[in-house]
Amino acid sequence: MSTYLIEAPRTSDLMPLPPPNDDTRYRWPLQRARREVLDGTWRQQLIEAARRKIGTERIAGWAEPSLARNVADATCTELAVLYDQPFKVTHDTAGAGDYVNEAMRIAGAQAILQRVQAYTIGIGTCYVRVKGHAPALPGGLPRVTYEAVTPDVVLDVERHDGSDQPALVREYAPRLVDGKTEWTADEWDVRDPFAPVYRFLRMTGSGVEVVAESAGDAYPYRRADGRGVLPYVLYHDGPPRIGLHDPHHREALFAGGLDVAVFYWMASHCFADASWPQRAVMGMQPAGGASRDDGGNTAVVHTLDPSILSIFEKMADFDGQPTQWQWAAGADVDTMFAVTDDLAGRLAVEAGVSPTDLHRASPNRSGSAIALTNEGKRRMQARFAGSFKPSDERLAAVTAVVLNSVGGLTLPESGYRVTYGQLPLSVAEQDARRRHAIESRAAGLMTPLEAYMYIHPELSEQDARAALAEIAPPASPAP
Repeated sequence: MSTYLIEAPRTSDLMPLPPPNDDTRYRWPLQRARREVLDGTWRQQLIEAARRKIGTERIAGWAEPSLARNVADATCTELAVLYDQPFKVTHDTAGAGDYVNEAMRIAGAQAILQRVQAYTIGIGTCYVRVKGHAPALPGGLPRVTYEAVTPDVVLDVERHDGSDQPALVREYAPRLVDGKTEWTADEWDVRDPFAPVYRFLRMTGSGVEVVAESAGDAYPYRRADGRGVLPYVLYHDGPPRIGLHDPHHREALFAGGLDVAVFYWMASHCFADASWPQRAVMGMQPAGGASRDDGGNTAVVHTLDPSILSIFEKMADFDGQPTQWQWAAGADVDTMFAVTDDLAGRLAVEAGVSPTDLHRASPNRSGSAIALTNEGKRRMQARFAGSFKPSDERLAAVTAVVLNSVGGLTLPESGYRVTYGQLPLSVAEQDARRRHAIESRAAGLMTPLEAYMYIHPELSEQDARAALAEIAPPASPAP
């Protein structure tokens, strides 16, 4: 009987994952390239981009590529601010929202969703997989864990009703099978919710082999009425334009980010090798030098560097007057770095960041750090809340179903609401908002409720009304 070790490391002998259809054959490489940039495993992409832009011969003399300028990852990470503050799950049923909220907190949902948002902004979509764990001890509580799953290892089928959530998900993963790493897959199918199926698959040279199957009542995650629930929630960066996925999502940001990285690598090369005057001699040769035995051949090595005094001597077979001259530095490194910084800032603006929201960490560099002001972060929170909130509320509902399934609970299966925590205002921002609200009230441009919510943007309208009722002056007695 075969033994399967989950999450086995990928090895060089692992065969490439064969795309199961034309859709994945086209979109997987594009999405995988974006995921590698966001994960920091994009070194080969940078080398290939430099070969196309600069030429193989020229970059052959460059040092190792510099990965210090990853504009796409920096931009997507900086825009992913929706979960910077803890979010809250609520429900009309007493205690249900608190239970699910605590289960998500224990599972570290906030940190996972921060990375999910960065993936979603960069790739266009990202999955969160929910795994249920039965109580370890009698009388204990069930728990869940979450995992971010990028779409470059997923085959999915869209719902027939046009929903932005799939009805079938096949997630591929390398596993150790009998001592050898192979591609396997977990397939979850709820296209017929009353006949759900889970399959564990193994990729073979001849196709797909079903290793195990759980169908109907044996399906792990089901509602109280028996309908199967997909343990995946798909997140979108706005409404999907091409099916469930857009493989060209933010193409300009990632292509431009590679350009910036190539130019930064070139500037780093020039800084190390061409940022001082270049010297030339005629009729002279370096004096001294260190001997080096290179595979049986003795060579004399002369190190030329601005910090080393170079001594030359006249060549014995030269009859003329030895000459030495120099040119200016081969590159204006300061200008080259400034250009890469400016391009990085432009790409951030193209990605949707307002120029007024960009905070410059260094006054001497226009784009040395892509960072949002607090007000800019609040605008990004409001911008992304509309597209992420439906998925977050669905994640809360799926969490409840999974907890019910593995722990025998009776939590409500829908109706959960998510409220995002707002970034706190600085003292100066609070004072400015307060003065603006007071002046607007005096001019009759704001109602008391509008003014209170402007000063306290973290409150819902219901909470703001309740707070106003508590501080409202008592009514004057009737004469």
